[in-house]
Amino acid sequence: MRKILGWVLLFLLSLAPIEQNLASGAKLYEQYCANCHGLSGEGGIGLPLKSRKLGRQLSDSYIISTIKHGRKGRLMPEFAKTLSSPEINQIVKHLRSWHIMQPPVYTKTIIQGDYNNGKKIYQAECAKCHGANLEGSAEGTGVTKSRPRKAVVAAPALSNPGFLRAAPDEMLKKIITEGREDLEMPAFGTKFANNEINDLVVYIRKRGTMLSAQWRSDPENKINPIFKFYESPYGMEETKNNLYDAIRGLNFRAYKPRHLEQDLIKKDEDYIINKTQTVFRFCNFKLLNDFLKIEPRLGVILPCNATVLKNAEGKILVVIPNLARIILMFNNRQLEEKTSEIIGILDEMVEEALL
Repeated sequence: MRKILGWVLLFLLSLAPIEQNLASGAKLYEQYCANCHGLSGEGGIGLPLKSRKLGRQLSDSYIISTIKHGRKGRLMPEFAKTLSSPEINQIVKHLRSWHIMQPPVYTKTIIQGDYNNGKKIYQAECAKCHGANLEGSAEGTGVTKSRPRKAVVAAPALSNPGFLRAAPDEMLKKIITEGREDLEMPAFGTKFANNEINDLVVYIRKRGTMLSAQWRSDPENKINPIFKFYESPYGMEETKNNLYDAIRGLNFRAYKPRHLEQDLIKKDEDYIINKTQTVFRFCNFKLLNDFLKIEPRLGVILPCNATVLKNAEGKILVVIPNLARIILMFNNRQLEEKTSEIIGILDEMVEEALL
């Protein structure tokens, strides 16, 4: 009996480090991952992580590489300098605790096939979701149910160097064959022969590698100012009236102008709000919805605003956000391309007001 109790005690003691690692992994996940992927892996700005398909298809080495190196030009940062290898391993163990299944192990075998036939299959079957140049869906990242798009989760970029670095050929083939119903990706194993799927893997790998240079890690032009200043040839009231007319003339929904500090400071009898600073708020909801589909975090800022103010020299200035600079903080090429549209509209608005 004493011997049996001893074995039980040893078994329980052997579990203690595992439980401790899981607890540490849960804490690290909550600190570094939950804001984007959801506290329980349900997804949000980031992709959902809690699915049985993920447990069966993604290897530990793929997840580790993804955490370390992230996704260039996307929301997923690289944590190689932030988290140690043991900490990353603890996060992976925490993710695995959701699935309770043996993770797959892939070799580094390079699949051989017909590139041209793979291209033909890709353009016919995959380009409509993953993009003609493997750039991913133009409908953003993460999970959304509040804004209409083709799928709850947008198809990822297959040319992203972080993805290509993490995903071996065997894993690509498995996902293509089995599909991901949780991400609304069909299984192509019932439609194409084994050699045709090999051809598709070869095309994705080779074409993706050729296109991977388009993805960058760090936003460019960080030194550009966050605001753009325009000097008005008119007085304060005339400038404000002209700007308000220009806003409405471009079919924006215009809100009542207010002083810049209004409602932003404590009401104090001794404090006088500076009435030489007036902010104009306006919105094109179609454009805003297009932005939010790509980047939900834009909901915390109002990209459409302009301020009229008098500086210390008595000059009247119109100030608008430099969206070409601000948008770089989100490190998302799709968002940057969309931004060029609204930048042109804002420039036209100011030009009209100051003619």
